[in-house]
Amino acid sequence: MKHRHLNHQRWTLAAIDDVIARGKWADWAALRRAALDEPAVMAKIPHVCAARIADPYAQRHHFWMHWTKRHAERGQEDAVATSDHVCAKAEPSADKDALGWEKKPRRQGGLGEGGMSSPGH
Repeated sequence: MKHRHLNHQRWTLAAIDDVIARGKWADWAALRRAALDEPAVMAKIPHVCAARIADPYAQRHHFWMHWTKRHAERGQEDAVATSDHVCAKAEPSADKDALGWEKKPRRQGGLGEGGMSSPGH
């Protein structure tokens, strides 16, 4: 996807914001790779996200803010291994979904035996 602020494939603040806000999976993978390869790009991501972090609905910006924070806390080797695991499109298994999260069993039934309860029954 060609982003409007990505000039000559340089990661400007506006380009990073555009990829985070409107990017698809491949765009995010490219940003992740650039952030891991170039410390300057990694340093720009929290600045971009800080402008929108007060908005609880800016989930994409929250994700990237936490990703860069986790990267800084754990070091590059651990963050690369974790990110590769999360970003790999794994095949879902019977007990895990596509991202490797364990599936929780669904609750059976509902309210009462027939799914609904009523006061005289």
